[in-house]
Amino acid sequence: MLLDSGSPQNINLIVDGFATSASGYSGEQVFNGSFKYTRFSLPPSGQARTVTVNFGFRPFMGLRLPSGGTIDAAPTANASVVFIGDSITEGAVSTMADMAWPMQAAYRLGIPNSIVSGVGGSGYLKRYPSDTGYNFRDRIDDVLTAVDGGPPDAVIIAGGINDCSVAPGGPYSADEVGSAALTYFRELRSGAPDMPIFVLGPFTDYNHPDYSQTLTTCRDAIFLAASQVSETHTIDVSDWVTSANRDIIFDGTNNGPHPINAGHAIYGQRAAEAMIRILNGRM
Repeated sequence: MLLDSGSPQNINLIVDGFATSASGYSGEQVFNGSFKYTRFSLPPSGQARTVTVNFGFRPFMGLRLPSGGTIDAAPTANASVVFIGDSITEGAVSTMADMAWPMQAAYRLGIPNSIVSGVGGSGYLKRYPSDTGYNFRDRIDDVLTAVDGGPPDAVIIAGGINDCSVAPGGPYSADEVGSAALTYFRELRSGAPDMPIFVLGPFTDYNHPDYSQTLTTCRDAIFLAASQVSETHTIDVSDWVTSANRDIIFDGTNNGPHPINAGHAIYGQRAAEAMIRILNGRM
């Protein structure tokens, strides 16, 4: 059962690790703000099955089973990870939530039940909507109380483009963003002394495959803040988009900084590879 609002990103039903559809299910949403039940009829099975439902942008309001039906608790994940970010982390333009880069990274890291807290238009300072929305620090409990009321094993943060923008003249200066990032990282560390923090630089868009000076300055300010907080690791994304691959990542369309599925897969792979290198270096 979903709240009938959000975006037309399809629902993906996965049984024992296998997707039941290549494109997912629309749920026949009309986005009028009411409750909407999406019914799935599964064939009888003589053994227990693990059923996973992935969806993005739509609040999950509950689950209704047939009369007499039962369901076991979700399996405990080996590791818990929270992703914090903006619309790119939220999965904008991807066709299903598990096509977005956080889920793609989590799969490659062997984390089956990651938590994604992406809010479009948000950043270290930027709120969307500006009067009622939330920035990263406003929703710090999305990290510190994410797993049974406590912090996860790790948090991965990706932001800055909404704070600084790609071209000059962003809402905030790099110094302001760096200062806000430092406060945020310190508050995370205070609430979770042993939790590794991974910080990605701001993503770019189709029109700036060489990474703009504005983004570079913004990234440097965020990374300087990260360097002042223990167990906080930085991941540079400045070479993830190039003139050679931007048509793959963005399909040659003007989606702003939002990748299509293929681009999300590239981001997820690059993020997972970077995290593995960092973790191997700590061992």
